[in-house]
Amino acid sequence: MSNFEYFSIELDRHNSFYLSGENLKGSIKIKLTEKEKINSIKVYLNGGAYVKWNGTLKGGGGGYATEKYVDSIVTLLSKLDNSDLYLQDKEYNFDFEFLLPHDLPSSFESSIGQIRYFLTAVIEREWMYDKKVKLNLSVKSVLDLNKNPVLRQGYGVCEQKEICCGPCKSDSIVADFSTKKCGFVLGEQVEFKVKIQNRSNRKINHTKVALRQNIVYHADHNKTWITDDIQSVFFQSSIQPLENMAWENGDIQIPLLAQTLTGRIIEITYSLVLSFKASASLSKNIAIPIVVGLIPFN
Repeated sequence: MSNFEYFSIELDRHNSFYLSGENLKGSIKIKLTEKEKINSIKVYLNGGAYVKWNGTLKGGGGGYATEKYVDSIVTLLSKLDNSDLYLQDKEYNFDFEFLLPHDLPSSFESSIGQIRYFLTAVIEREWMYDKKVKLNLSVKSVLDLNKNPVLRQGYGVCEQKEICCGPCKSDSIVADFSTKKCGFVLGEQVEFKVKIQNRSNRKINHTKVALRQNIVYHADHNKTWITDDIQSVFFQSSIQPLENMAWENGDIQIPLLAQTLTGRIIEITYSLVLSFKASASLSKNIAIPIVVGLIPFN
């Protein structure tokens, strides 16, 4: 039967949510019903990434890898040499504090990979199993757009798309796609412009702009990836042959999602993708890379 009435970790904020670079403060709370002989009381802060997949995914082959981001320890109580240490049958409260590294990536969960952070309090005991309690943390990376001035600049792409070939070849479609900047934060509206010159003899349907997320998982000299259109907006009208279209004030909102991440085994990138489809032809795509961060431009 255990002598511990309770053994828990309590933090200075109830939601266990922290920004990278912040101080994490808390306390270990213990109450015993009988005296307990121990060696030490320690708190561990750990965090890292883990990826694993089998050979049925894109890229072929399987993969497994881990990456460590933080591994810290605080000793709260420890016995001296040639002496015994006891916890009495009463309540204890041991305060602790960790400084989170400023470059921690955000917590992340998927079926293939995870980025997780957690605290573990350990009471080391003689001739008995150690007593442990664990608490998961949520960490948000402080990706400051101001540190990359290039992201303030607009970005434009003008491409000419050929329609079919040989006897069914038609004149091309010219698409001009642009944004005012390339750095954005969660919840922000991304403004864009689209101009399309349909020089072909085909009608253009299904013109849309999508916020595309691409997650790449790296392991064992192999990789796999998942691409997903998070948000999409559509141009309401078709574009007739030899007709021009101007989509002047388009916008799409960035929802609450993972920030851009350039980790060694998990990489998350975003792009704004213009796609359109002419009759009896494949879809055409034009992409603008963007960065999703936490701190907006001043």
